[in-house]
Amino acid sequence: MNIHGYTICCDHTALVSSIIICTNGSGKISVGPKTEDIKDELRAVGLRATGSRVAVLRCVRQVTRPVALADVVELLGAEGPDRATVYRNLSDLADVGLLRRAHLGDAWRFEEGDEAEHAHF
Repeated sequence: MNIHGYTICCDHTALVSSIIICTNGSGKISVGPKTEDIKDELRAVGLRATGSRVAVLRCVRQVTRPVALADVVELLGAEGPDRATVYRNLSDLADVGLLRRAHLGDAWRFEEGDEAEHAHF
């Protein structure tokens, strides 16, 4: 997926997922917090730190605009969690305040932050 001139790729393994930004084929730059930090953050709000939750949260945080379910599914790719799991994870993450969501046009959009701190995108 191309966003703001960068191709966003996901490397989703069985236990750990990471997002990398491939800059015009010139190489891969690892971006974002360590997986253990994300797991600690999930546990702190009462969620289990599953591989799919880590992957979904990291994915949304890597994109600089609100994203729809379809965007996250595409970014995570064929090796990522299925569409229903991604949807449940997005909802759970918004319910505990790690993501905020808004209904824009035809779909819910998600971005980093608490829904209470920002009523619209």
